[in-house]
Amino acid sequence: MEVLALREALIRSLGDIYRLDAFSALGDLLQGESMVLHFLLFSGEEPVFPSALSQGLRLSRSRITAAVNSLRRKGLVATDPCLKDRRMVLVSLTEEGRQLIQGKVRRMEDYFDQMIEGLGPADTEQLIGLIHRCVDVMGGQEQ
Repeated sequence: MEVLALREALIRSLGDIYRLDAFSALGDLLQGESMVLHFLLFSGEEPVFPSALSQGLRLSRSRITAAVNSLRRKGLVATDPCLKDRRMVLVSLTEEGRQLIQGKVRRMEDYFDQMIEGLGPADTEQLIGLIHRCVDVMGGQEQ
């Protein structure tokens, strides 16, 4: 296949994958407010500083502040003053936020369990290897 045909086939194939519910669920976890909830869920029971969210998610402090404020208004996170420095706040999941993000994680895991079962271990490992290669090849292209 020539380069043009390969490029078009690759774009179509990736588009097909992107439209699957599994990748929609994954995308939901890796974007916006869900990404903040996901980070908090997997950072353990300890509240975190907004600066840790900013660093861990590679987002600006202003974006983190906006997301945390929105999540707090929805009752999904709580902010409490730091006992050592009252000028600083700590962010933690509320029970409602924990239940919401755990449900999203379970949904995504179910989709990927189905994919692994359908592909089998060998093809799944090969797919993981190809994805890593793509990241390595394209990683230098990111600005």
